[in-house]
Amino acid sequence: MTTATAAAKIDRAGRVMIPQKFRESLGLSEGAELIVRLEDGELLLTTPMQALRQAQRALSLLKKPGENVVDDFLAERKQESNRE
Repeated sequence: MTTATAAAKIDRAGRVMIPQKFRESLGLSEGAELIVRLEDGELLLTTPMQALRQAQRALSLLKKPGENVVDDFLAERKQESNRE
């Protein structure tokens, strides 16, 4: 995990300018969407792709060793389809 720190100011409209090096590092350009979260007194900005990756990592902890959830899901769907 890489950590970087920079100062930023809030303008009258409540906007915060994300430093250029951070925008470039994340591949953000004008109009990019971010998820804004307040957690334990910290304001966190996350890209939707990073949020997806975090969710996938969290859910992967629920998977049993050797379990293939995609194959299991497809097998269940096939059984349901055969019953219809």
